[in-house]
Amino acid sequence: DGFQVDSAARRIVTYWQRKVELFGIERAFKPYVNILDFPEDDYYTLAKGGVKLLPDRDEGGRAVLFSLLRDYVGSSDAMLRLIWLMIHVAVFDQDDDEIQKKGVVILSGNGRTDGSPLPFDSLIDTERYWYHTCNDSEGALPMKTTAVHVFPPNYWAMTLNEHLLSFLHPKVRCRMNLHDPSMPHENLARLAECGITCDILPVELGGRMDFNYEDILYDRLVEDLAQAGVDTDLDEYWEESAPGIDKLMAMLSTELS
Repeated sequence: DGFQVDSAARRIVTYWQRKVELFGIERAFKPYVNILDFPEDDYYTLAKGGVKLLPDRDEGGRAVLFSLLRDYVGSSDAMLRLIWLMIHVAVFDQDDDEIQKKGVVILSGNGRTDGSPLPFDSLIDTERYWYHTCNDSEGALPMKTTAVHVFPPNYWAMTLNEHLLSFLHPKVRCRMNLHDPSMPHENLARLAECGITCDILPVELGGRMDFNYEDILYDRLVEDLAQAGVDTDLDEYWEESAPGIDKLMAMLSTELS
C-alpha cells in the first residue's frame, strides 16, 4: 500500500472480514489459506481449477494466475475461495520477499464452446463474483493485481467485455488489457512487451506452457495434510497415469471429510 498507514490499516481489517465471510470464523484465523479450509461442496471447484497459479513467473518476477471460464464450476464463493488459495500459495510459498511488491498478473481465457463471457449461469452470481474479485484485489488480498489480460473468444464477446470495462473503477480499468481474438500474433507481441513470453503462456492462450494441474493439486494436498499433522498415504488414489476429475474427487472427499 505504498507505506500509506491508513490504506494498510483498511486492507488488514478488510482482509480478516473477507476471510471470515469466505471461510468461516473457525478457519479464518489460521496463518494462511490451504485446501483443508475448503468445504466439501467446493471439491469439484478445486479439482477443475478454474483459476490456477502457473509454475513460472513473468520476466518482471510477478506471479501469474491463469483463469479459464470453461473450468468455472460451483458457486461464486467457491471460485473466490479458490482465488484466495492461489494468492496465498503465491505469497507464502514463493522464496522471494519481493513477491508482494511485484504483485500478480492475471491471464483470463474462455474456452467455452458457446463463447459466453459470463462465468456463471446466474447473473446474480456473476455480479457478486466480479464485484468481490475486483474489491478483494484492491483492498483485501495480501498481493495486488498489477495487470489483467483478457482473451475474448469472438467479436461479440470482445464488444461485451469492452462495455463491461466502462463500469469498473478507473484504477481497475487502467490495468485491464483486452486482446482481439482476430489478431493472435499481435497479442503474443503485446504480451511479450509486458514480460509474458510464449514459454510461460498456457497453450490455451496460444503459448507453449502445458502443465499438469492435477499433479500440482495432489502435491498441494500432500503438503497441507503434512503441515496439519495428518498421517496419510494417498498412493492408493493415485497412479502414474493422469488421475482425472473422478479420482481427484475421491481423494479430496476421503482425506478432507
